[in-house]
Amino acid sequence: MPPCKIGKVAAFHDKGVLVEYWKDKRVVTMVSTNVNHEINPVISKNTNVSKLKPKTVELYNKFAGGVDSADQQMETYSILRRTVKW
Repeated sequence: MPPCKIGKVAAFHDKGVLVEYWKDKRVVTMVSTNVNHEINPVISKNTNVSKLKPKTVELYNKFAGGVDSADQQMETYSILRRTVKW
């Protein structure tokens, strides 16, 4: 069950698979086989405010930035978009 308060984390670990639910602005669900559950303080670049974030979210933000922006751009200019003939 996802947590409901901002900053709260629920983590489940079984057979080498970690599932985390973390609420920031929205509920973020992360599944990982690479890291253990850790919460680290992170300082925001824009506001210089310290926040607690799961390590899985930090690693995703660090290494998947290009993939995420490419997915956003593909959504905007989808080839699979239907056209309407008049």
